[in-house]
Amino acid sequence: MATTLSPLTRALYGLSHGMANDQKRMEISTENFVNANTTSDVPGGDPYRRKIITYGKESDPVTGQRNYKVKETHDQSEFLTEYDPTHPAADETGMVKKPNINALIESVDFQRAGTDHQAKVEAYKNISRTIHSTIGLMDTNR
Repeated sequence: MATTLSPLTRALYGLSHGMANDQKRMEISTENFVNANTTSDVPGGDPYRRKIITYGKESDPVTGQRNYKVKETHDQSEFLTEYDPTHPAADETGMVKKPNINALIESVDFQRAGTDHQAKVEAYKNISRTIHSTIGLMDTNR
């Protein structure tokens, strides 16, 4: 059963969920970027597969609000291929499967998640200051 919370407190809960989601987005972008050149250890094997996130809705038991929860999955797009018969992961035709990652896209995704996160941090700070100021005003009126 949802608890009745003030709009400011509900906003803090929502922002904290959003910041956790942004953190996961940054982690996934970083992992993809780092593994952009990771190939298989065996001939003809699959390389690192790009991870992506999807959003699923969940209801917060404390606030009753619907929040978006980040879910991690793998990008099912085709791997890139490159002819390099000397590579340890080359198949019988000399082709090497490369990760389905574009480093530029991962960099932009990371930057976007960081910007979104910073905006939420600033909003969280402003709401916290408002709550503390309100408490201070209530205390001085006694």
